[in-house]
Amino acid sequence: FRDIIASAARVGGKSSENVVVFCEDRLSLAAEKAVCEAVGGSFSVSVYTLSRFLSAERGRAENVLTSQGSAMALRSIIDKNAQKLNLFKKLSATGAAQEVYDTIALLYSSGVSAEDISAVEAQGELLRRKLADLSLLYSEYVAYLRENGLVDRNEYLRQLPDVISSSAGIASSHVIILGFQAFTSSVRECVRACINTAAHVSGLFI
Repeated sequence: FRDIIASAARVGGKSSENVVVFCEDRLSLAAEKAVCEAVGGSFSVSVYTLSRFLSAERGRAENVLTSQGSAMALRSIIDKNAQKLNLFKKLSATGAAQEVYDTIALLYSSGVSAEDISAVEAQGELLRRKLADLSLLYSEYVAYLRENGLVDRNEYLRQLPDVISSSAGIASSHVIILGFQAFTSSVRECVRACINTAAHVSGLFI
């Protein structure tokens, strides 16, 4: 990664291109450290998570839940609906609620709704009960967002491909895509927008 950054920065120095790194939250500190090691405190290289870039371009939205906030909401939803759940009755711990949210977030960002899950004809009683629980929690989570005027982080990020496509900063930059183990529909559309807009694009998927 440092070699890619250093190479991109050298090219940028000759062509007036900036370098924009898009990475997952878990890699942002490591990416910033790698940038410093590769090119020092260069103002021509910027590291963003997808949500941070969207906030920088559009302004911070106060009603967007973080993944931690969503997990806390789901913990409350699990407790509230414990009597209706088949298998998830004991998932009131924060860690378990985070795992449930991670599953919902993956479905949400891939365009799969709670209704889609309910419509699945599961093979086997255990899977049927798991999907019923997941559908219930998913639909209750969506209702919670609506009732409280909140926006899920994945819904917020759906704006990002259009923002990337219209960004003059991206159009004049070498974009590096770093990480993204879960290559969801949202991430795919952001990468596509970068490929169609940026001067150059590199990817390092780890």
